[in-house]
Formats: sequence, structure tokens, C-alpha cells
Amino acid sequence: MATTAAATLPKPELQGVQTTPPMKITEPRRTRRVSPSGMKKGCLNLVLFYSNRAVREDSGWVAAGWIKESLMQALNNQPLLAGRLRKEGSEIMEIVSNDSGGRLLEATVAMGLEEFMEMEEEVRAAAEAELVFWKDIDQKNPHFSPLLYVQVTNFKCGGYSVGISCSLLLADLLIADNFLQKWGEIHKEMISTSAANLPIFYLPHMKPNGSFTLEAFSSTPTRGQAHTFILKITQPRDQLDHEEAQLAELCMEEAHRRFGSEGKISSFRVVDLKEPPAVSEVKAWRPESEEKKPPPGGEGITVGNATWKDLGIDEVSFYDGNKPAGVTCWVSWQNDDVLVMPIRDCGGFGGNGDVIVVVAVPGEEKSVTAIVF
Repeated sequence: MATTAAATLPKPELQGVQTTPPMKITEPRRTRRVSPSGMKKGCLNLVLFYSNRAVREDSGWVAAGWIKESLMQALNNQPLLAGRLRKEGSEIMEIVSNDSGGRLLEATVAMGLEEFMEMEEEVRAAAEAELVFWKDIDQKNPHFSPLLYVQVTNFKCGGYSVGISCSLLLADLLIADNFLQKWGEIHKEMISTSAANLPIFYLPHMKPNGSFTLEAFSSTPTRGQAHTFILKITQPRDQLDHEEAQLAELCMEEAHRRFGSEGKISSFRVVDLKEPPAVSEVKAWRPESEEKKPPPGGEGITVGNATWKDLGIDEVSFYDGNKPAGVTCWVSWQNDDVLVMPIRDCGGFGGNGDVIVVVAVPGEEKSVTAIVF
């Protein structure tokens, strides 16, 4: 029977926290420049659910131990995910691959995976927010803030989830470069070639007696701040270099179509956070006043609905033959602006000129800025 009351949902208990730096020193250092506006709060959250198909009953602990090792290897190819923000000059910031590492958390929850998956949608959404961990970037000392968190949660009677939270400044690296799929392949290869029965970082053998101090690790809420949806924008091959401002305008039109009756969007401007100071002029946008037309240079472009499956996330596996039993993704977005995040070259879409765009619309009425990551 589906769960109907949030009060019946037990919260996960945190059991351990580890750091996951790249396996090798990153040389030369890689950087990604962002504007100070990039300090705005927000992350991409993904939760992958896996049934217990391993021989050991505590397969979640075993999986987490191997994840520690495989993630360290995977970060060799994308060291920015293990980096930190630092300030350069008075107006420009950058992310530098300083090998500080992400965070790996292990937790337990007193509920079976099957019971969890059968919960009503609204109740389950609130529960899923507990299966990821995120700490907003510290505004004063950003160089101390991890940009990637992974939480492995063991369910009662078998099964586990892998919750991934990544700063929006780097979220495209998880998908556009197929990082998740590559990480899964590294994980499976590591297990198949290892002679060990247990990973080195097997928490039940490492955890000291006594309870974990939860006060030291309090998560920033990640659910309920914005309406999130995904679009697939198809453009002719001769328009593959479609400008961010035009993409944003198409997405704003769709956002207005979905939420315009509530007056959430009346005008906007576009800010590109990756290559400052690229800022467009303010766009006065009133779709009710004229027939809907494509933006300048946007002829032949179509906008359609997409799903998280279009990004290939439902294919990520850490054991051969054990694909996710369920996948959930959402954007944590607490700002007054509309998020427009184009993801190019993801899976098979890049070669066809398609762009997957994640859009997050704030829940209150106001004129907004389209923040393009």
C-alpha cells in the first residue's frame, strides 16, 4: 500500500563521511572561469536506485567502498569536479582543479526499497531530498566548499541508492562528457579485475564505535524552490552555434506558456556565467502582444519536451546487469532568476544538432533574469 503520511517516513542516518580526491595529481591544472554571479546557490541532484543483486546482504556498504575507489579514478578525467572556486582579481572567479576532492557520505534508512518506490509521488519527492547531500557554496570562503557530493544510502532488507549533488557551475560535466557512464564502466572494470572480496574502504570495518556527529554535517534543503522541466531544442546543422541568448529566449517562451498565467515571467535579460562578462541587453518580452515568432536567427528551430532519460541517466550502472530500478533528477534553485542550462553533445543528441536544456522557474511572481550556465 502506498505511503500517505510524511510523518511515517524515517530519515536516513548518516554513518560516515570521506573525501574523494583524484587518484593522481592533476597536471597541468585545469580552470573554468565564472562570473561573481556564479556564486548563486544551486545544484543538480540525481538519485539512482539499485536493487540488491550482489551475493552479500550488505551490498550497499560494499558498493560504497568500491565507489570511493572508482570515483577517485574517474575524477582523473574530470578533475574540475574535485576542485574549488577561487577569486581572481576583483570581478572574475574561476574553478581550479586543485584536487581537494568531493565528499562521499554513507547512510542507512529504516525502510525497504520496494516500500519507498511505492510511495505517493508528493511524499516520495520529499523523501528523495533526504537521499542527497548538498552544502551551499560559502559566500565568504568559497575555496573551502566542495562542488560534488555523493551519498550512498542502504535501505532496510536490501537495495541502496546513489545520490549525486553537483554545483550547477559544473553540472554539464556530469552529462555532456558522459562522466556518469564512464564512472560506471571504471567501477565495473575495477570489480572484475580485483582479487579482493571487500573494497579497502569498507565502512563496517572502518567505523569507530560511537555515534556520528550529525551537527558537523547539516545538508542544505534541495527541494521545493522552483518548477523544473526539460526541453529538447532541435536546430538545423548550419545553426549548431546557436547563441545562448536565443536559446534562453526559446526557453523563456516555453516557461511562460507553462506558467505565464500565474504572471511569473514578464521580462528578462541573459547572463552567461561561464565566460564573463557576456551579458545581453534587457529583453522586453510580451508574448501576448504579437504572434509567436522565433527569435532572430532562430528560423527552423523547434522546441519539444524531453525527459531525464533523454540524458542517458537511466543507463548508469555500477554492476553488470544491474541498471537503476528508478531514477530521479531535479534542480535546486533558490534564486529569483530563471535558470537556463543548455547541455550540448550529450549522448547521441550532439551529433544531430539537438540541445537538451534544463529550465528552473522561481515560484514567485517577478521580472526575472535568465541565468545561462
